[in-house]
Amino acid sequence: MIDFIPPQSMDIEKTVIASLLAGISRDEALGYLSGDDFFNSHHKKLFEIYKDTLKKHGNVDMVIMSDELSKIGDINLEQTLIGIVDSIGSVYNLIPCCHILREKRNLREAMTCAVEMVRECTDGSLTSNEIISNSLRKFNAILTAGTKIKPIHVSEFMDDVKATAERMKGGEVTGLSTGIVELDNMLCGMHKGEQIIIAGRPGMGKTSLMMQILIYIAETLNVPVLIVTLEMEKTQLFLRSLCSKTEVNFHSLRSGKMSQGDYFKFEKGIEKIKDLPIWVVDASTIKPNEIIGACRSIKGLGIVGIDYLTLMSSDEKMESKRLEIGAISRSTKLIARELNIPSMLLSQLSRACEVRGDKRPILSDLREAGDIEQDADVVLFVYRDELYFKKSDNKNKAEIIIGKQRNGPTGIVECAFISEFTRFKDLVIETGGWDDG
Repeated sequence: MIDFIPPQSMDIEKTVIASLLAGISRDEALGYLSGDDFFNSHHKKLFEIYKDTLKKHGNVDMVIMSDELSKIGDINLEQTLIGIVDSIGSVYNLIPCCHILREKRNLREAMTCAVEMVRECTDGSLTSNEIISNSLRKFNAILTAGTKIKPIHVSEFMDDVKATAERMKGGEVTGLSTGIVELDNMLCGMHKGEQIIIAGRPGMGKTSLMMQILIYIAETLNVPVLIVTLEMEKTQLFLRSLCSKTEVNFHSLRSGKMSQGDYFKFEKGIEKIKDLPIWVVDASTIKPNEIIGACRSIKGLGIVGIDYLTLMSSDEKMESKRLEIGAISRSTKLIARELNIPSMLLSQLSRACEVRGDKRPILSDLREAGDIEQDADVVLFVYRDELYFKKSDNKNKAEIIIGKQRNGPTGIVECAFISEFTRFKDLVIETGGWDDG
């Protein structure tokens, strides 16, 4: 019988261990990997010790790991760890490395199954049907190894169904409130597992709307939120958002013409927002897997907002931008489903709406519309008529157009829009900023 070298990658195994010690995408990697994914016995032992040490200390770095190995007294493992740290320079892209390890493990196990199948074929103790049936079962076990999919009986979640129905019957907002009453009436809030797209042409205020909603959730509901900002640097983003929240003119601040009273309101806003459960990822580009890792690092996370879609990059190389956007859209939908939180994603629109008489956007105006529209549970368009028509009757107003809602009606929510502060308000019920009390 032919001897084969089992599929393996020592460099990838070393990179994974070094990345774990650096704390990169740790939670996601540990949810995916097991000791059997490592071919090298020393690497496997180091991984298992790392997991045990993490349970004891809550965090593991090179110093803690070295101390743990010295207690065990295994000189070979200590030397292996030192060799890994010395040989691996940069540690990044941990999740793709985990996928490679799993692929190598699957290939090794497939080879083992194939060898056993050959042996069974030659020893004559089983029929062909038995051999094929056994082999199919073994190969299927490889395919499904590590899967988190587990059927549950309908009775296990009927109490949740009833509780939700009772809140609906009572007229409650069953999801996270947006802070805009009429929008909540249409959406019934933003729900777990939903992907919500906020789209608009430049200057319409889609980033301002997302930030206003997320800050409202953190402040009013005390729910942790994660903001992933790819377009605007975090300091600039919060300068604008704080000006909007405290109703202070951003240009006055930027040009040094802000009154002492306005600056006092702005300072009070800074002190209040520091105490809110708001987390920020500031990056020029990011992959969906990195967002999942960031989300999992925040205990009790209630919602994630990403600004914006086309600045993200896919976990895998794609042949075209259209395919890449489709892959990113599906991945962000999986973030909502897997983490059981709403994900809010900003998207640009094509110029198609600007050549029409009625400039209001429609679903086909979404860039790479097919994939985004299909994956989204809710699509909100931000539209301000006065940006196109100087003599518009809708000055100081904005429309939040519900272009799609998987579980409810579509329609238009009219809001007051205070352009001086880039702030959206209910036309009837207006909530103040942070200038009171």
